[in-house]
Amino acid sequence: MAAGYTQVTPATAYSVGQGYGWQPGNNAIGAVDTLSNGITNPDPNVTRDFNYTVGATFAVNVANGLYDVSLTVGDARGFGYSQAISFNGTATDTINTGGGMFPAVVTNTYVVAVNSGQLSVGLAAVSGSTYAVIDGLSFLPNMTPFAVSASSPANNGKVTGSLSQMPVTFNHPIGAGALTAANYTLSGPSGVVPVNGVSQINDETVSLAFAAALTSGAYSLVVGPGVTDATGASLATSTTINFTDVPYVPPTSFDFGAPKSPLAAGYTQVTAATAYNATQGYGWLSGTISTFDTGVTTYTTPAPNLTRDYAYTRFGSFGVNVADGTYAVTLILGDARAYSYTMNIFFQNGETPTDVVTTGGANPAVISKTYTVTVTNGQLDLGLTAGSDSYAVIDGLTIAPAN
Repeated sequence: MAAGYTQVTPATAYSVGQGYGWQPGNNAIGAVDTLSNGITNPDPNVTRDFNYTVGATFAVNVANGLYDVSLTVGDARGFGYSQAISFNGTATDTINTGGGMFPAVVTNTYVVAVNSGQLSVGLAAVSGSTYAVIDGLSFLPNMTPFAVSASSPANNGKVTGSLSQMPVTFNHPIGAGALTAANYTLSGPSGVVPVNGVSQINDETVSLAFAAALTSGAYSLVVGPGVTDATGASLATSTTINFTDVPYVPPTSFDFGAPKSPLAAGYTQVTAATAYNATQGYGWLSGTISTFDTGVTTYTTPAPNLTRDYAYTRFGSFGVNVADGTYAVTLILGDARAYSYTMNIFFQNGETPTDVVTTGGANPAVISKTYTVTVTNGQLDLGLTAGSDSYAVIDGLTIAPAN
């Protein structure tokens, strides 16, 4: 037995007098001594043997309060197990061990609130795993003051685009005060932004819902002292999280092609599945789109990873959100294998083609052409239709302000 530990076997049943043990009603519990002393953290005599079960709960009588609870799980021989962990009936974690993909033995520490005079640890085999295994359990009172530990966006961070919800994480399991909207105050460029609601994501994290999506500007979220942890302890002082909301600017360089093809540096990938949506700000607006990777990297202008693959369609349109103005729009068209295609190019939903381009055959396999396009509706629209050949093909698109 490891020094400083109390032995627990499958026969260690809980009793009030003893104050710890396996709870009644559990599934069968077994034990294995691997005789392997190679894993020394936290102690080789802890990690060499374990109890195992399909599902069981171990309980220890303790005073109410917060505890740092350390669990050591796994089989020192490296056999694979996946175990679901719960504390006091609340699902907390899933730990994978062994199997060639994960450490044979893992020790994790959790902050756990006890309000009933008993710490209970639930173990259950995850679907596909034969057993949940446990090597050791230890716990100490948690003495850290209650505080905010993280948020998204972080303090002094940035968020891109409109924000309507914001997660805030604490270092202790939260109490009722953390779920009270009045304990949070958000201020921005136009004054106070109401916090409409607070929902709990997990033991230590809440999500704040704002009355309206935030616009660009500087914001400050004050987490007030009315926020409490699961023991009723309040924040020592108010915590302020400052962040900036910056407008989302869609990319202006696109590499069209197959999902697993290499992406050209500095370009945004566009596949057949890249459908337009307003938040993303770009994508296919219409048409049946397919992609192909030729594997040919002969054409290095503008980049071999751009010209090696393409999207093709008989009729399709692609949109990009841009500010109104005049732009130099460069299209890279064609099949690096030099197969011949003729395609009609349209801009801004024009009824007649801006250009008719033929690639391959007697023409260059890949062609780069630049057009001057004026946008008046906040969106650049590119239309492609097949000419006399079977498809229109596009390798790349770049957009820049016209000189």
